[in-house]
Amino acid sequence: MASYSSEDALKELKEIESKFLYKTENFVRDKNPEAIARILLAIDNELFETESEARRLRLSGQLDVNVYRTLIDGYFGLQRQVIELSEKYGLGRDVRDKYSFLMVEVSLAKRKEAYT
Repeated sequence: MASYSSEDALKELKEIESKFLYKTENFVRDKNPEAIARILLAIDNELFETESEARRLRLSGQLDVNVYRTLIDGYFGLQRQVIELSEKYGLGRDVRDKYSFLMVEVSLAKRKEAYT
């Protein structure tokens, strides 16, 4: 079985990056800060999943640190690009506000789910 390398991670990131940046550009043109904030949340979710999987792999002694760093750096870089695009078109503040609001909604939903 072939192992997943840093090069594989970069290829995967490039595909994700092109998809998210294409969507961001469309949402920027449409002046849709909520949709852009949801893209940031989707990237947050990828970060969370990557960190969770890395924790599991580290505990079992199977973590490839280079792959992990490549993925984490790539996702943070992608978030930076999405924010820069929104700022370039004057939507930075609105995107940040929507993102913050959505983060609170997600947190409340998780809390509610934990108690039901």
